Amino acid sequence: MKFKHLTKEQRYTISTLKKENFSNEIIAERIRVDKSTIGRELQRNKKVRVYNPDDAQQKYLKRRQNREPYKFSQEMKNEINENISKQWSPEQIAGRRKVKGKDTVSHEWIYH
Repeated sequence: MKFKHLTKEQRYTISTLKKENFSNEIIAERIRVDKSTIGRELQRNKKVRVYNPDDAQQKYLKRRQNREPYKFSQEMKNEINENISKQWSPEQIAGRRKVKGKDTVSHEWIYH
């Protein structure tokens, strides 16, 4: 399953179904995401046990704004390709770059 961010409409659906006491699993089936996505969304965005889809959407947009720009240099690409040719796993490549204090990308990105 490819990761996608929740939409504003999905957040409203989560809110409505939670108010009707549906389980995270049922909500996930309804909006076609993994049930862990629902759990993370509720945990990350609830205020005093209440989930507000408008607040959740605003928090999401703010997190997106505050991200640092993505930096994928030619040096990084060359090192990743070199290590792949040595049969290193994406986890090993990302971890080694991090340990060396170098910019890196996630192991999921390296898989792609």
